[in-house]
Amino acid sequence: FLESRLDVVLYRSNLFKSIYAARQYINHEKVCVNGKMVNKPGYRLRVEDIVSVSNPKALYNDLKARLEANTVLGNYPSYLEVNYKLGVVIFSQFPTNKDVPYPFFMDIETLTNSFSK
Repeated sequence: FLESRLDVVLYRSNLFKSIYAARQYINHEKVCVNGKMVNKPGYRLRVEDIVSVSNPKALYNDLKARLEANTVLGNYPSYLEVNYKLGVVIFSQFPTNKDVPYPFFMDIETLTNSFSK
């Protein structure tokens, strides 16, 4: 469920360089979900929700600069559809554990089995 939070989706889509920057943008009422302004970073998205940000050109230029500086973590996950020029992200499906991009190797199966004992 963490991957369906609005702040996490905006961060994973590479529109923002940190989750804190995404949270601040949301708190400043610059994000809409399905055409309605949302100012809660923990807002849970549903499948097929459309997220749009204000001033997408500035975010796009910032992303280009981060790409040139090689400071972007990687491509956005397969459960998101992103249009950087329009500043739109579609939450297309709930991710499975293998869809979530971790910055390190993590075996979720072994981890959850060790805690259930």
